[in-house]
Amino acid sequence: MLGDDDILGFGDTTAPGDVYMRWDNTDFDILCAVDGTILQFGNGTLDFDIIFNLGAGTVTFNEGALDVTFNGVDLSLEDSDHLYLGDSNDVDMYFNGANDFYILPNTDLDNIYLGSTAGDKSWDIYWTGAGAANTVLFGAAGNVITLAAVDITMTTTDQINFRDTSTYIQSNAAGGIQVVSTGNIYLNAPIVKRIDPTTTNSTAAITLVATTSNSNQFVDSCGETLVITLPTLATSAGIEYKIQNFSTGGALTINDTGASCIASIAFDEMGILICDGATWGVNVAGPST
Repeated sequence: MLGDDDILGFGDTTAPGDVYMRWDNTDFDILCAVDGTILQFGNGTLDFDIIFNLGAGTVTFNEGALDVTFNGVDLSLEDSDHLYLGDSNDVDMYFNGANDFYILPNTDLDNIYLGSTAGDKSWDIYWTGAGAANTVLFGAAGNVITLAAVDITMTTTDQINFRDTSTYIQSNAAGGIQVVSTGNIYLNAPIVKRIDPTTTNSTAAITLVATTSNSNQFVDSCGETLVITLPTLATSAGIEYKIQNFSTGGALTINDTGASCIASIAFDEMGILICDGATWGVNVAGPST
């Protein structure tokens, strides 16, 4: 038996030796004379199952299964400690200590799969926002993304693409919404789009009469022309447009300030009716809400 601080040394190096062990009355130490000395268990043919008992928990290195099992024991990585996956550190995971968690690929455009590529084992995936009621859910069973008390914000020129980049919805720099498509745009029901008028200080009004050559072109009593341009599609394409004054069901009016016959548009409940190819949207009295 060796007493406290007695040394058991190995190797030709002068005492205490290349490798030595001792009990210092507090800790049992296995020490080496040169940094980087290898401590090896087994030889690759005859190997150990190694079990560390840690109170009620265990860590087991299983030679037969070639795995490490943590039972009742947590694995903790501190700030900026990295967990690498792959033969060439292909994936790098770490927390930087400043509320940021990183999952970084070693190569651009690597894929992350949640669920099997065959689709037979899938996740319902939840993202939680500021509160428990603010969630985004990808439901694997219905293949549906559901937003609860969560908004989607898109800045100018950001696009929602359909099928490919040739058909999309986009917000423009003026704050409007535009739908762009190389094909037809269909609506499946008649719609009435009401535009509330802007009040002006002009006192006189001039009636515009549609010309015979263009139903969207109007001429006032001064002989000046006001053209309102809308996209025109054949009835067979599913949508038609026309301009109408909802108050009278007929002529449009503009204000005459005296300096110019067409000074500003002041339609009473001016709007656009959209046709589904058979029936025009119904004219409903009163402004829209």
